[in-house]
Amino acid sequence: MPAAIEIVATEISKFEPCYWLEERILQSKESRGLRRWQQIGVMRDQWPAWYRIDLGPASSFKADEFVIPGGLMRNDKRFEILHSVEELMGMAEWLRNQPSLAAQIEPRNLIEGYNQVTEKKRDNRRKNRRN
Repeated sequence: MPAAIEIVATEISKFEPCYWLEERILQSKESRGLRRWQQIGVMRDQWPAWYRIDLGPASSFKADEFVIPGGLMRNDKRFEILHSVEELMGMAEWLRNQPSLAAQIEPRNLIEGYNQVTEKKRDNRRKNRRN
């Protein structure tokens, strides 16, 4: 038995309350390669609905995948939507034009790091024995 029913919207307005926007790299519908998809979550009569936009081949994008929440959970456990579709699409446009963070992070040498930590621990033990 399914946990929830997903409503798929065929069109959305830029002024609708938007609780979620994400850009993901997913398989194309025809299984002909990876594509970048923008998925937008809106509320329709108290029910969540999704709208998907195919942005093109994944290889055309340098930015990382991302998720932008459009609201927050209040103390009374109710979700409050703070942004419209237009606002989150503007944020997504900005994020999409940013360079990938993965390219800016230097890869770590785990073996060298382990050896350094082990050496520091050994040195600390030797110092403690002398005192």
